[in-house]
Amino acid sequence: MELNVLILKLQRYSITVPIDALRCSFFWFLAAIFYPNGLLRRSPPPHGTQANITASLLLIVLGVYPSKERVMELIRIFKGAALPLSHWPLTFCSLPEKAERRLLNFFTPELHHQARLQLITKHLPPARRILDLGGSCGGMPEGALLYMGYPHEPEEVVIVDLPPQLQFSSYREATLSRPPLPVVHQHGRTTIRTVYTPMTDLSPFEPSSFDLVWSGQSIEHVSPEDAKRVFEAVARVLKPEGVFCLDTPNRRVSALLTRGGMLHPEHKIEYTAAELKKLAEDLGYQVSQMLGETVLPFSREIGRYCRAEARVGALVTESVDDGLSFFLCCKQDKRHLD
Repeated sequence: MELNVLILKLQRYSITVPIDALRCSFFWFLAAIFYPNGLLRRSPPPHGTQANITASLLLIVLGVYPSKERVMELIRIFKGAALPLSHWPLTFCSLPEKAERRLLNFFTPELHHQARLQLITKHLPPARRILDLGGSCGGMPEGALLYMGYPHEPEEVVIVDLPPQLQFSSYREATLSRPPLPVVHQHGRTTIRTVYTPMTDLSPFEPSSFDLVWSGQSIEHVSPEDAKRVFEAVARVLKPEGVFCLDTPNRRVSALLTRGGMLHPEHKIEYTAAELKKLAEDLGYQVSQMLGETVLPFSREIGRYCRAEARVGALVTESVDDGLSFFLCCKQDKRHLD
């Protein structure tokens, strides 16, 4: 692990882990005093009792998740509860990966990955020629977009990314551990071409040459100033009827997981949906669709990340502000083109 990444993780966990541990300990202490029967039960007692609620909470803390219906019932109860305790058992956040897997039997990014798969397979439009910004995939020759199940068959996908030596450590190691990728690769009927250039510089490509430009979780890796350059560069290479689609973490929700930090050590900024929509419109785009991914309305309401909600919640909906990430699809405004 690179030193700067280790430092960022230590800074993040030095804040989140003690708070979460204290909150967890306090919950167990109160539960043992007020609801000892709930602690002793291995399965939830009869429906509708206070002990039933408590036992279900304890099961969730242990990572043994009850049914989706019971979790949703608990969330409804919590919304009307007055005790601060009612929010705590479900809201542990920023656990290290090994601890989350061991204690809770899942890993939050994997849940979010399922939402992104649904987005790509159900909501990205068909296109003949695609430019994929930041689209390399750990040495997989077909790139991230096709690897994640893009259901249409374009004639060509051009992947724009940094050379492997300049990529983030985990991607760099995955790429360099495999044989070097060919510059041009055939995947079924689709030609895959890789061009190593920053996504702020799309000068290698002809104007008006792509039907779809896709930026999957990459715009947050550049500064706001560079993001403007990306939108301007995309406008040059996009066909008049082409679309620019991207998804990125939603700051309204990502901040709940990190207590003010970033979801990833390499993120330069995490936008709200309103902020990125305004940026696009200010630069001559018209936003045609916005969606939320891994939608967490209860978490937003209580101001803490609710793992149970992430486990049972909707993957992709129109609730843009409630998504852990959001999707934006835009076209160049015809008035701007004229």
